[in-house]
Amino acid sequence: MTFSLADLVKVADDVFPSHFAGKVGIVTIQLGQDYTMTNESGYRHSFDSGDEREFLYYGIMLANGKTHIFSDRELILKSKAGKTNNENR
Repeated sequence: MTFSLADLVKVADDVFPSHFAGKVGIVTIQLGQDYTMTNESGYRHSFDSGDEREFLYYGIMLANGKTHIFSDRELILKSKAGKTNNENR
């Protein structure tokens, strides 16, 4: 899944290290793909799910104010960021 800036996400319960499991945060940066996990670089990672696509990485600001990096497979979307209408300001 692709996330957008300011989306509200939850860290999956099976993430490692487990102290991040279940934490909620906001997407603050889109870091892109990790090309080392693809066949293009000669490294073939074995995924249990059979899904061979590239990982997408995001910087997530957690409730404690610190930002950590997670892959899209470690995140669950809770709420999409909405566009603000500033016409009446």
